[in-house]
Amino acid sequence: MQAINTMEYVVRALRGYTVPWVVPVAKAWEVFDNEGQPRDPQVERQLRTLGSEAALAAGTLAAGHARCLRLIPLSGPAAAAASH
Repeated sequence: MQAINTMEYVVRALRGYTVPWVVPVAKAWEVFDNEGQPRDPQVERQLRTLGSEAALAAGTLAAGHARCLRLIPLSGPAAAAASH
């Protein structure tokens, strides 16, 4: 878990966002088959949950970013380019 905590710290230090759901996969080389599919249904459920959380967070952040951009009035060359 120390590696995960360190990665989260680095992402936050770079002003990134981490999903609050963590899925550590011990011995990943044994958990996945040659096509990259999980052999363990529990691991597959956890990874699907992680993907859902990431997609939800991305949508939420994108919507918030779009709202913020609409609140910032454009002026100068940016306003001229936006009006065309």
